[in-house]
Amino acid sequence: MEEPVFGVRLRKTSQRVPVVLSKREAAEVFGKLEEAAERQPTSSQPYALAARLQYGAGLRRSELVRLRIKDIDLDRGTVTVRMGKGDKDRTTLLPKSLLAQHSRTDRERSGRLGARPARRPRRCAFTPCTRTEILGGGK
Repeated sequence: MEEPVFGVRLRKTSQRVPVVLSKREAAEVFGKLEEAAERQPTSSQPYALAARLQYGAGLRRSELVRLRIKDIDLDRGTVTVRMGKGDKDRTTLLPKSLLAQHSRTDRERSGRLGARPARRPRRCAFTPCTRTEILGGGK
């Protein structure tokens, strides 16, 4: 297919240089997230972990959101990114700091009595009044 000639030159667009945080700036951001997690442990903690994983593994936001537990291989220290840019799969490294944090958390959990949190006893859905109605008087 021939290109039409109009005597017009198209403007060349320059490639943009990506903005990358320095080590100090990244440490400041993670520090702020950790402070927020200490103040409100339940609400801010997942954000700190997600930020460390995204920065350390070099994930895009969409890749981080689509990440599943089975995509993280702790034995090999890798993260498998599925359907990334260009609908391609790739493997990247899991940051060593997260591996160390995971092993430390594992040791703390295994040191406690019963590695899992205690389950609350099940509550009966029936009140004493409905029990009597159903069973006909006796408990």
